[in-house]
Amino acid sequence: MTPNDLDPTYVADNRRIAQRLLILLQRRRLFRDRFSDEDHQYCRKSAADLSKVLEAEMLTIVDGGYLLQVLTELQRACVIFVSAAGAKANNFRDDDELFRYHLNVLREVFAQRVGRIVDAFGLPVTPEIQNLIDFRA
Repeated sequence: MTPNDLDPTYVADNRRIAQRLLILLQRRRLFRDRFSDEDHQYCRKSAADLSKVLEAEMLTIVDGGYLLQVLTELQRACVIFVSAAGAKANNFRDDDELFRYHLNVLREVFAQRVGRIVDAFGLPVTPEIQNLIDFRA
């Protein structure tokens, strides 16, 4: 299903959830800052926290469908990032290339999926969200 195929009632019923997601994401340093070695644990914790937030949002979606699928993909990306980091982000501390790879993958997934949410729900975009959507590795 594409954003253009969504039922207008579904969009109206779930628009607030999509708006709330953008508000939550626009202040996340994880998606906009450059990180140095001391930030591995911060990024791991931020992705773990975001995974929990996404799970809570998934429970509020009316009639599942498109938004649930996209949020599931976002949450999965967070879980993969956290798993790759390992306990206390030790894997990332030991291998900066691994850290950068997984951070770029996470940011790419969010860029694509958040762009789809914006399009599907016709949401206005702040400069922070536009930067997230425009991410290129």
